[in-house]
Amino acid sequence: MLVLEIIMMAFSVLFMVVGVRDYGIWTGQAPGGGLFPLIGGGLILICCIADIIMRIVKKQSLNGRMYEGEDEYIMLGFVPRRFRPLAVVIYGFFGILLLEYGGFVICSFFTCFIWLFAISKRTLLRSALISLATTAILYGIFVAWLNIPFPRGIF
Repeated sequence: MLVLEIIMMAFSVLFMVVGVRDYGIWTGQAPGGGLFPLIGGGLILICCIADIIMRIVKKQSLNGRMYEGEDEYIMLGFVPRRFRPLAVVIYGFFGILLLEYGGFVICSFFTCFIWLFAISKRTLLRSALISLATTAILYGIFVAWLNIPFPRGIF
């Protein structure tokens, strides 16, 4: 929907401005804290603009669904279509709470596992293996290799 894209574009510009203004994109000989918000916000802004342009070129409604046919695969099929973006935000909020109290390892495993098993309808074994591999890779890159301290929780 156009309203959602405009809101996302506004937030992406806000992230980019705050990141560059408050944290800087480069400090000394290393990237600053504002580099990631600049890149992420820029990518979101570009994707939203590209989606709007695609809808205009294809003469599709800016206020409705882009694809009018039935979805081949419906993620979050149990949530009404208009509330799906909100459901993802709520899921992310609970993931952040879990990160605060459970620590990085537990949070990354369970958020990945729940998304794969309950929402994307993958098998139990496949969800567990992918979640375990994702958690191990993230832990290896950020904690073991880059020495970035993540919330520890019970670990």
